[in-house]
Amino acid sequence: MTLELNLQKGLVGHWTMDDSDTSSGVTYDKSSYGNHGTHSNNVNTSQSSILGQSYNITDPAKIESPTSSELKVVDHTLAFWIKPNNSSTSGYENLFVNGTGSTNGGRNPAIWRESNNSDSWHWRISTDNNGNNGPSNAGTIDVGEWQHFAGARNGSTLNLYKNGQNFLTYDLSDTGRGTNYNQFSVIAEDGMDADISDLRFYNRALSESEISALYNMRSQRSYNI
Repeated sequence: MTLELNLQKGLVGHWTMDDSDTSSGVTYDKSSYGNHGTHSNNVNTSQSSILGQSYNITDPAKIESPTSSELKVVDHTLAFWIKPNNSSTSGYENLFVNGTGSTNGGRNPAIWRESNNSDSWHWRISTDNNGNNGPSNAGTIDVGEWQHFAGARNGSTLNLYKNGQNFLTYDLSDTGRGTNYNQFSVIAEDGMDADISDLRFYNRALSESEISALYNMRSQRSYNI
């Protein structure tokens, strides 16, 4: 199987944030599932990016997909480019949620920038026995710089990547999943101000080589790569 096919396999949401994939407050999903996102509040399009264009999202802002059975997954990969424009504040700054975001099964995953003025990730996954499972103070987020992050869940193991390199392997100690999720949202809350681009959600755990390939697409993106 070629690399081109691998990076399309299991892709259930792909929001490029390019101008060509944006129209009248809608972000088009470039996967085959039509999970188009609707904008509300401070979503500013047509921003420059390391890949095509990007969106600036500033508290309060939201991009929300419709409910979709394709988003009901256990194993998954979330990958995205981000450039934070400010340092973290004292509160948790929400960014991505697949689900309701609540601890009763609505985080698959849910991601915040860590509280207590820490430029790192608070990465959460709801499992059968723990609605708020996952690492805190994960990695380093560089303010004012474009960087690529990805999280890949395979059973009870969560691997986190920055710029194509694995920086954390976390044992979830549980292979189950939460229950309240089938809708993907991009959210800016509690002081979040960031530019985001090329957001992808897969229904499988990508390998390190595949995630590295996503990162290396920064100089030449084609949807068929």
